[in-house]
Amino acid sequence: MDGADAVWHQGLVRADGGPRPVLRTVADAVPWSCTLDECAAAFDEVTFHDVGLTGHEAITCTAPGPDGEPARWLLRSIWGLLQRVEPSPS
Repeated sequence: MDGADAVWHQGLVRADGGPRPVLRTVADAVPWSCTLDECAAAFDEVTFHDVGLTGHEAITCTAPGPDGEPARWLLRSIWGLLQRVEPSPS
């Protein structure tokens, strides 16, 4: 295989025209309610991370926390579906 037919990324996405969550703060990013792609589009300073496990991905981003103050957050997903949100360790 020369790479032309390779799958580089595989994960869940919302269907075109489907209702999307409104993500203003990380408190709006409830596990199982949104995709990592939606979070990446909603928040600032996004960095994608390969966590080394098939189907597992993570991003760090800057977003308002529950108190409204911007902070760095780590968001983890499995197959693109948000699973966990926590303060970023760095």
